[in-house]
Amino acid sequence: MELRIVRETGYLKVELQHRETAEEMREAIWTVLGECRRQDISTVLICTRASRPLFKLQEFGLSAFLEEMRPACKVALVADNSELRASDEYIATMAQQKNIDVRAFAAEAAALRWLRGAPEPSRRYSFNRIVLAGAPAEPGVYALWQGDEVIYYGRAYNGATIRSRLLEHYESRTKATHYSWEITAEPAARESELLREYQDAYGRLPRMNAADAA
Repeated sequence: MELRIVRETGYLKVELQHRETAEEMREAIWTVLGECRRQDISTVLICTRASRPLFKLQEFGLSAFLEEMRPACKVALVADNSELRASDEYIATMAQQKNIDVRAFAAEAAALRWLRGAPEPSRRYSFNRIVLAGAPAEPGVYALWQGDEVIYYGRAYNGATIRSRLLEHYESRTKATHYSWEITAEPAARESELLREYQDAYGRLPRMNAADAA
């Protein structure tokens, strides 16, 4: 097992690789807890790679670990494959039942945004002309939804606004049901980040982005 713990600005970053056994997991989590106490920090990012998924809490003492964690703790879990992510999601669910703020993510960038308290572009609006008139007249990024599926991520910059770009999609009869948006000073970088997170999570780009890239 390889365990690396580094103090970053505002959080503790834990990199865990080649963890195979429950005993190794037990050793890792208690080492992390000890470091949190030593450095008096309660925000933690745990990135697990090339390791075996673990689902039985009693095998590695997670229940006892969660009892020791302070309610103010905030822990983001990131894994490099779907099986590990399923394990992380299970761990997060168990933690949330004990009122510990733990969430599982497919991408490190999304995990860091959550740890830092950045707003998520989660509110969705109906994709019709009347509602589109209220979209921001500012640069940023936006998502087009079809039901519960994101079908496109786009950016508005170089004079374009979120509203003008959405109206272009509306005029071209894009088959979207809802839209969401996020104002940002770096639309191109944020769009790339969203696309990368989506591809990491689903193994492909949103349908309309994939069509544009073809």
